[in-house]
Amino acid sequence: MNLTEASHEHVGFWEGEPYVYFHWAANKIGDKLAIPPSAAQSRLRRLCASGEIRSVMSWQDEEPETISPAEWREQDVDLIAPLDLLTVTVNASDLDNWLNQQPTQAAGGKQSRIARLLAEMFPAGVPHRADCPRERLKADLIERDASLQPLDLKTLKTAIEMYNRQLGNARNTSVSD
Repeated sequence: MNLTEASHEHVGFWEGEPYVYFHWAANKIGDKLAIPPSAAQSRLRRLCASGEIRSVMSWQDEEPETISPAEWREQDVDLIAPLDLLTVTVNASDLDNWLNQQPTQAAGGKQSRIARLLAEMFPAGVPHRADCPRERLKADLIERDASLQPLDLKTLKTAIEMYNRQLGNARNTSVSD
C-alpha cells in the first residue's frame, strides 16, 4: 500500500507533505518486519533520530513544529507528554520509502500459517474471546492444520494480534478464558 494515498490515516499536511500518527507508523513497521509493537516503536525512533524519517510535533492547539533528529537522540519525543496534549507525526512519504526498501518477511512459521487460517475463518478480524473462546479456536486451527500442534496460547495470541493489526482491528487479542 502506498501510505501517501492512505488519506484516512493522515493527520494532515506539513509543508505540503502528508504526515501520519507516530504509533500508526510504528504498527506499519511492526507488520512489515513481523516484530512486536515496542520493537517497532523503538525502530521508528531510531529512524527519526537518523533523519531517515522526518517528524513533526504539535502541542494541543498550537502550530506544528519540526522535530530535529538531535531531539530524537536526546529523548523519546513521542513519550514526553500524553497523547491528548502532544501529537507526534512522521512523514508518510519517508515511511513509505523506508518500508518499500525492507524485504518482505518470508511466509512461513506457525504465526503466518495461523494468520492465513484466521483470514479464511474471520475475514473481518478475530472476534473477542467472549464470542470466540481461544481454546476452541486453538482446536479448530489444529483440526484445519495438524502441523500447528503443539500450539500454545501465547503463539495464538501473537498471531491474532498480527492478523487484527493488519486489518486495522487491533482488538480482541486476549487469550484468557
